[in-house]
Amino acid sequence: MYKWITIALAVVLAALIGGGAVYWLTRPAGGGATTAVVSVDAIKQVAQLATVEYYVSQQLYKQKDKSWYEWLQASFIAYVKGIVKGSVDLKETDVTIDHDNRKVRIKFHKGAVLVSNPEIGPNDIGMITCSDPNILHPINDDDRNKAQNELIATLRNTALRDGIETKTADEAKLVLSNFLQALGYASEISFEDEPFPKRT
Repeated sequence: MYKWITIALAVVLAALIGGGAVYWLTRPAGGGATTAVVSVDAIKQVAQLATVEYYVSQQLYKQKDKSWYEWLQASFIAYVKGIVKGSVDLKETDVTIDHDNRKVRIKFHKGAVLVSNPEIGPNDIGMITCSDPNILHPINDDDRNKAQNELIATLRNTALRDGIETKTADEAKLVLSNFLQALGYASEISFEDEPFPKRT
């Protein structure tokens, strides 16, 4: 018997592009004119700034089945926390730039939104013993590892259920549209697999 408890979810949206980045990622128009001209490489490098981070924590209350000769069940709480990141893959992205009309169309192919496995630090995982009464059948490392591995698998699923894919796509649109607007370009940005499926 166990229950899942989501302790914290936090979304960190990275959308800050400084003037130095704009200068580095663009080149002046012919003859040294001041009008910036965007490039496909610049767009792809800026898109890498579009990331979403989820800080997720889970707890699992677990009871260990007792043997026939034992009177009481052992029980413990396992806990784990980690960071799940959303980003975009630009390898198969279609980018069309109309310099004359200063318009950019960006189409992300299906599967362009990537969701990482959780990053877990050495102090982000542990266990609290509630009851361990059976001398011949105590809680052991195998019990702890099974519970903790079960928890780790839920962290990414928690982020997916909360819509990390949609939030990542929205962040990519925001970062890219702001970047292009700063250079005087209108933009049309789409993802093939929107709307992203709701996870259960």
